[in-house]
Amino acid sequence: MKPMTLPFVAAAAAVTLLFAVPAAVQADPAELIEERQDFMKGLAKELRGIRNFVQEAEGAPEDVVEAARRIGEKAEEIPSLFPAGTGMHEVELKTGARPEIWEDPEDFAAKAANLRELALNFAEEVEKLGDDRTAIGRGLASLGRDGCGACHQVYREDLD
Repeated sequence: MKPMTLPFVAAAAAVTLLFAVPAAVQADPAELIEERQDFMKGLAKELRGIRNFVQEAEGAPEDVVEAARRIGEKAEEIPSLFPAGTGMHEVELKTGARPEIWEDPEDFAAKAANLRELALNFAEEVEKLGDDRTAIGRGLASLGRDGCGACHQVYREDLD
């Protein structure tokens, strides 16, 4: 890399952030929250599909593998769905996004990364387990507790 290239790249990144951050702030919080909630409902749908395989023998192990992979692939998007100004005490909309998300964004992002890793590892494990629904159920319980649940305990207010 040429000596002049690094400062140029840094300046370009700073300018990009300068314009990107105000665009996110100016976006309609209701739209952002609706997008986030739809995204999370999609993850929940994937988990329900896995649960239905374990409890009701609906579908096939391959369906479980694909659902777990989709969860893992989508998990890395989670932090970007929580821009500043969209927390439960900042908007007059129904959202369970606790302020702790923005107080400790590194931990929040780490939990999303952990969900990704757990889901992708679970998908690999299911490929080895075949149709052993009992073992898959244990893996699903761990994914729910240590993946989704780890984040929800700290960062989500139950609104139901």
